[in-house]
Amino acid sequence: MKALKIIGIILLIVIALFLIGAALIPKQFEVEASNTINKPPSVVFKQVNNFQNWSAWSPWEIADPEMKSEYGGPELGVGSFHSWTSETQGNGKQTITESVPYELIRTEIDFYEQDKGTSYFIFEEKDGSTLVKWGMESETSYPFERVLFFFLKGMMQDMFNEGLENLKKVSEAKPTPPVIEETTIPEMMAITIVDSCSWDQIGPKMAEMYGKLSEVIRKRGLAMTGMPFTSYLLWDENRQFAAFEVGIPVNEKIKLKGNVNMKMFPEQKAIKGIHYGAYDASKDLYMAMDEYLIEHGLTMEGGPLEIYMTDPTSEPDTSKWRTDIYFPYK
Repeated sequence: MKALKIIGIILLIVIALFLIGAALIPKQFEVEASNTINKPPSVVFKQVNNFQNWSAWSPWEIADPEMKSEYGGPELGVGSFHSWTSETQGNGKQTITESVPYELIRTEIDFYEQDKGTSYFIFEEKDGSTLVKWGMESETSYPFERVLFFFLKGMMQDMFNEGLENLKKVSEAKPTPPVIEETTIPEMMAITIVDSCSWDQIGPKMAEMYGKLSEVIRKRGLAMTGMPFTSYLLWDENRQFAAFEVGIPVNEKIKLKGNVNMKMFPEQKAIKGIHYGAYDASKDLYMAMDEYLIEHGLTMEGGPLEIYMTDPTSEPDTSKWRTDIYFPYK
């Protein structure tokens, strides 16, 4: 009996010390790591803003190739989530709650049986590179969890450092994206023709249409006030069919007959990208501009506008052809 009393006293002392120690540990749990990545913030941001990219750099997903994942909500940005089940990494769900393009991403992490936490990524541009800070914040009033977090902090720090090193390798292997800016398409007056055709006939069809517009300019004594352009009205992937309006800005409003129109285009907000190369090689820029709209929460209004800044008849080298591409938005 005496031995049992001694054991009981020791246990009470251990429990008391545990509770005292837990009381001295802050309720808030914080851990943060940082790394410098030799790519602009837009590249690094994209790897974090879409949960389906995380499998390439997240230390927890890499540690368990058998992890079962489910993705929901928007493809990227606020509202998108990743839920997972893993025998080695536990179960949980992470949701993006704030997404400021190329600057900040904040998420909520739900470990189900435990308290929720928040995670954040801060992206700072540094001379063409990106300083990334990855942190996690949580709070618990449970003594056991406070002690557990205290001892796990060092391991979490190592995992964050490993993840950022993986993110660095993935991001630096990506091509530098094109420069995209928010701008305004100025008001312009132009003569135009609207037509449609299959994709394989776009080149010949446009050449015919521009020839007709040039003839109108010559016969009516008009002056060009800008470069030729195309506004796409329809782009049907299934039928490989397009409808478009080609035009040439002019200096004077005149009456026209037939299928040649005189039209005033109002000033409009748009994002702009510049493509150098053959006209049919701008797919990557189009994809980057689509993603820019999504990341910035912008809604496209109307079809893409291409302005051909280089005269192909005077510059045979297609790599020098410049096309300014605009996506009008609300």
